[in-house]
Amino acid sequence: MSKFYRQIKKVPVVLAITGIVIILSGFAVKWSSYNDLLSREKPEFINLNYEFARTTENLSSQELLNLKFKQLTLNTAKPKYGNHVDWHKITLTNTDSNATSLTIKFDNPMIDQLKVYAYRANINSYQLVKSLGDQVDNVNIEDRVSPKYSISLRSLESQSIVVASATHGSPKLPIIILTENEHQKYRQLELLIWGTFIGVSLLMAAYNLVLYQGVRDLTYLAYIGYVMTILVNLGVVHGYGFYLFLEPVQRYFHDNIIPLNALLALMTILFAINFLRFNRSHLLIHRQYTILSYSLLGFFVIALFLPEYLTVPVFGLLQLALYIVAYKMVTYNIKERFSWSKYYVISWLPLFVGAGVGFLLYTGYMAYNFWTRYAFLFSAIFEMTLISMALAERLGNTESQRLYQATHESKFGFANDGLLHKTIKNLQTDRRKSPLSLITVEITNYNTIAPYLTEQQLSTMIFGLANYIVNQLNKTLPVIEIDPGNLNNNSIALSRGDLLSILITTENRDLIGDALERLSDLENFNPVQGSIPYRIHCIFGAAILNPDETNLLDLINQAKQAITQAKEKDVSFFIYSPESNLISERRVKLALDLANAIRNDELELYHQPQLFSQSTHITPSELLIRWNHPLYGFISPDEFVTVAEETGLINHLTSWVINRAAKHAKALITFGMYDFHFAINISAHDLSKEGFCQDINDIFRQHNLLANQFTLELTETTHSIDIETFNKNLFDLNELGFNLAIDDFGTGYSSLTYVSEHPFKEIKIDKQFIHDFLDSDKHQAIVKATITMAKNLDLNVTAEGIEDTATLSILRDLGCDKLQGYIIAKPMPFKDYLKWRSPNFTNDAKVGENLTLNFEANAK
Repeated sequence: MSKFYRQIKKVPVVLAITGIVIILSGFAVKWSSYNDLLSREKPEFINLNYEFARTTENLSSQELLNLKFKQLTLNTAKPKYGNHVDWHKITLTNTDSNATSLTIKFDNPMIDQLKVYAYRANINSYQLVKSLGDQVDNVNIEDRVSPKYSISLRSLESQSIVVASATHGSPKLPIIILTENEHQKYRQLELLIWGTFIGVSLLMAAYNLVLYQGVRDLTYLAYIGYVMTILVNLGVVHGYGFYLFLEPVQRYFHDNIIPLNALLALMTILFAINFLRFNRSHLLIHRQYTILSYSLLGFFVIALFLPEYLTVPVFGLLQLALYIVAYKMVTYNIKERFSWSKYYVISWLPLFVGAGVGFLLYTGYMAYNFWTRYAFLFSAIFEMTLISMALAERLGNTESQRLYQATHESKFGFANDGLLHKTIKNLQTDRRKSPLSLITVEITNYNTIAPYLTEQQLSTMIFGLANYIVNQLNKTLPVIEIDPGNLNNNSIALSRGDLLSILITTENRDLIGDALERLSDLENFNPVQGSIPYRIHCIFGAAILNPDETNLLDLINQAKQAITQAKEKDVSFFIYSPESNLISERRVKLALDLANAIRNDELELYHQPQLFSQSTHITPSELLIRWNHPLYGFISPDEFVTVAEETGLINHLTSWVINRAAKHAKALITFGMYDFHFAINISAHDLSKEGFCQDINDIFRQHNLLANQFTLELTETTHSIDIETFNKNLFDLNELGFNLAIDDFGTGYSSLTYVSEHPFKEIKIDKQFIHDFLDSDKHQAIVKATITMAKNLDLNVTAEGIEDTATLSILRDLGCDKLQGYIIAKPMPFKDYLKWRSPNFTNDAKVGENLTLNFEANAK
C-alpha cells in the first residue's frame, strides 16, 4: 500500500497546477492585447450614454417612449431581487472615421428574460429585435451561453437600444461593449478558462474515485461530490453548463441555483468533517455538523419548490452557520493537525475572497470587470490546488499514521511487539555475532490502580517506571534502542498496558539474573510516590536468544512465558529455559483445540438468571460460555478467553456466542417466553474490529430480534486497541439500541473518565467487592460510593457474586438495579434454564429439551 501512496499522492497537485499554468500561459501569449481588452468596458472611439429605469411590469414598445430614465454610469445600477423589470437604455456613437461592428455582451446567462428593443426613427418607436434569456425558447446555444446583441455603426452614427431584463434569480446585468475582433478574443479567453476548469475538475474527480477504490476513505467520495457541485454551480453562473448538459437539464439547474448552492455547502461540510477526521467521539462538533447537515439537506428539498428571491435570505443564514462550524472545525486542535492540514486551512482564504467578491459584485457593491466576474472561478481553481496539496499531505500523513499504529501501542506511544520484532531482526541481520536477550516487566497490580488515576497520572507513572527500569539496567547491562524516534523512552516496547520489554546485548545468564534480582528486591516500583500514592508491584522475565535454535518471534514469546512461569512458581523473576516449556505447550494445545471447538460447535452457552430489584415483567440473564476439554476437562473461562485474546481467536469466539444467543432468544420466543433480556460479554478486541457493529446487527436482524433485548457487557482486558474503530463501533451500537455496560467495574480500565466519555448506560460491580461485603467496611464504602456515583450519572447498577440474602437485601436497599449471584441461581445449561423459567418444563423435561434441540438444529 505504501508504494501505491507514493505513486499517486502527487497526482492531484500536478493536475491543479497544470490547469493554472495553462490559463497563465494563455494570458502570457497575448498579454498586451488581453490587458487592454479586460481593463475597459467599451472601445475608446465609442461614446456611450447609459440610462436606467425600473418598473413593476412590462411595457409596450410605445410606452417605452414615455419611460423616464435616470442617467448613470454603465454597470452601476443597484440590483434588486423581486418581481420587476430593469430597463437599460444604451446610446452608442461611433466617433471613428470608419464604420464598425460592435457586440454588446450581457454577462449574466442566469437572467430569465432579456428583450432588446432598437429605436426606429422612421416610426418614432422602439421595436423588439431580439429575445434572449434562460427561460426563452428557440435561442441558439451560443446566445444561451453568452447572451449578446450585435450592432453596426457608420462613422459618426448614433443608435439607441433598450434592454429589458427580468428574472427571479440574480438581477445584476453586467454589460460590456466590444468590437467583433475583441469579442472573438474575449470568447477565446473564456473558453480557455472554462475548458481548463472543466478538464481539471473532471480529471480530479476521476483521480479521487481511483483513490477511493485504493484506500476506501470516504473523504475522497466527499471531495468528488464537492468538485462536481462546484462544476455544476459555476456552469450555471458562467453559462458553460449548456456545453456539458442537455438544455432541459441546464435550465433545471438554473431554476434551482439556490438549492444547488445548498448542496455545495453540504458537500463542503461533509468533506471538511471527513478530511479533518472528526467522528462521534468529538461530541460538540459532531452534533453541530449533524444539525447543519440536516438543515442544509432539508433546505435543499424545500428550496426546490420556492421562488429564488424567498430562499436567498435563508440560505445566507445557513451559509453563515457553515462558516462558523467550518471555523470551529479548522481551528480545533490546529497545532496538532496543522502539519498535515495546513494547505486545507489556507484553502479557505481564496474561497472566502472569491465568494465575497462574487457577493459584492452581484449586490452592486463592487464594480464589474473581467477579474471580479471570474473571481470565484479563479478562487475555486486556487482552492482546488491547495486542497490537492492538502490531500497529498493527508495521504502521506495517513500512511505515516498507519505505519506508526502498526509499530506502536495506542495509549502511551511506546513501540509494540511489531517494532520490537523488527528491531531484533535488524540486529540479527546487521550484527549476527552479537548476543541478544529480552527482559520483560509486568506490573502485576496495574488493573487495580489504573481506574483510580487520571490519564495524565497514569502516563506519568508508566513513563517514570520505564525510565527508572532502563536506568537501573543500564548500570550493568547494555540496553538497546528499540524506537530511536521516541523522545520519551526509546528503549521500551509495550505489549499491553502492564507489560514492558527491554532488549540487551548479552547472553550471560548470571549477569541477567543479578540485574533482575537487584530490581526485584525493590518493594515499591512507583517512581512518583509523592504525587501518586500507590504501591506498584512488578515481576520480571527474560529470554536469551540462541541464533542457531531460536526463531526471532520465539524470543518475544519466551520472555512472556517467563513472566507466566514466574507467576506459577511464585517468584519475583524467571529466566526462560527450554526445560520449563510445559505451560506454553498447554497454551498452544488449548489454542488449537479452541479453534476446533468453535468450528465444530463443541462449546456450551450457560445462563445465569438475574433479578431486577424493582418488580418488572422482564426476566434477565447473563450468558456465560463453558468448555469441557476432552483431555483437560473443565477449562476456566478466564484461561481460554485469555488464550483466545492472545491468539486472535476472540472475534470468532464472540461471534459464536452471539449466534448461539440469537438461537436461544428465538427458542424462548418459540416457547412463548417473550420477557427475556440477555447480557452478552464482548471484549475490546471485538470493538476494535471494523464492521463488528454491522456483523452483530445482521445476526439479530436475521432472527428478527430487537437490539434493546440485549445488554453488551464490555470487559476491558487490554489497551492495545484501535481507538478510532473502538469508539465508532461503541457509538454505533448505542445508536442501534443496544444497552452498553461496563463489566467488572472497579478492577480493570473502567475509570470514571472512561465511563463518562462513552455511551454506557450500566456498570457492573465486580464480585470481589461483593463476596465479603458484610465483613468489609472498605468494600461496603466502595459499593455505596459506586452506586451513588452511578445514580448521579444516570447509570444503572448491577451487582454480581451475591451469595446470601442479607447482602441481597442491603444491595437492593442501596438502590442496586439488578442483582446476580448463587443466591438467585447458579449458571445453568439452556435446557435447565428453560425449566427454571417455567414450571411447564419441570414435569416433562424431554419435551423442553427436544424442542430446544430441534430448534437449534433447524437454526443451523
